[in-house]
Amino acid sequence: MTLYFKKKVIGLKYLKQWKIIGGRTVKTGIAVFFTSLICHLLNWPSVFAVVTSIVTIEPTASDSIRKGMVRFPASAIGAAFAMVLTSYFGDEPLTYAFAAIFTIAICHRLKLHAGMVVATLTAVAMIPATHDHFLINFLVRLGTTTIGLVVSTVVNLFIMPPNYSKIIFNSVHNLYIRTGNILERRMMEILHLQPIEKRTKNLFIDLVNDLRKAEKLCEYQREEWKFHRNSKEEMRQLHYLQKKIHLLRQIVYHLGNIIYMPSSLYCWPENEKEKVLTAIQSLTTIIQEPRAEITAEHNELINELVGTFWEQKGQIPTDHCHHFSPETVILYELLSIHDLLEERRQIQEFEMRRQKALASPIRA
Repeated sequence: MTLYFKKKVIGLKYLKQWKIIGGRTVKTGIAVFFTSLICHLLNWPSVFAVVTSIVTIEPTASDSIRKGMVRFPASAIGAAFAMVLTSYFGDEPLTYAFAAIFTIAICHRLKLHAGMVVATLTAVAMIPATHDHFLINFLVRLGTTTIGLVVSTVVNLFIMPPNYSKIIFNSVHNLYIRTGNILERRMMEILHLQPIEKRTKNLFIDLVNDLRKAEKLCEYQREEWKFHRNSKEEMRQLHYLQKKIHLLRQIVYHLGNIIYMPSSLYCWPENEKEKVLTAIQSLTTIIQEPRAEITAEHNELINELVGTFWEQKGQIPTDHCHHFSPETVILYELLSIHDLLEERRQIQEFEMRRQKALASPIRA
């Protein structure tokens, strides 16, 4: 038996290493196996327990516990309605309809939204399997629910605890590269008076969605650390990545303003186009290269944009509905992105000094 489990563990590690299946999928399989095994030993129906264990495997142990506390009473409500309605109407179409309606309504009223689906499935699944001993069936259902919740929560706590740090790091680097590409792509459209392409807009939408996912992974990692040991260095690294994500969120905000401005309103002189294009290429390089220095040449380009911005701002726009010309707005957004990159540079320099200080030998 020991040799059998060792082979299973090696097999699971192999599957995880080659990304054939993810860790959460493996944990779901383990939870289902032990849940059904316990129910089999107790001679209880395992289907309800297995359903509960499947839906209780969450990205973090904290979510499993929190949502499990909601799914237990919700499942109890669904089971209660199933037993009461079956005792009165039997296995009839109206029984299924009323069980689903009442379960959803009560769960919604009690704000048990996380357990609504499980409770409804429980209610309709118990009807054909119950013909007598309604109270005993209700109590058995509560027992199987408890088994599913406990087993899945324990599995989520102790087996393959997730570590999202590497995923977050790679995601942040990728997001900055994509941000630079979209900025350059959109500004080329504006400078050539071309309308925004559908692909440009889709790339920006995907960028915003993936940025939200990176922020969510940071939340997951912090939640996971409530139940597992972590080092101060890991916490510092996550804090550093969160700062970069926060700055990226602001950069994407300014990029969004550029994305949705119409290209046909602009009237760039040729000499202005050259300046803006060169500055955009320099900004893109700095955005995409985390360790890229903000050179004197880049600062000179930015100073030229600042001068152009104030010149544009002083001009009275022909469109009296707007206080700023489209060119002024674009320059403002570009300068705002530059300011955020200056902040990122300061954060990176502080992080590099800290790492050097930790790496240097301690003097007696």
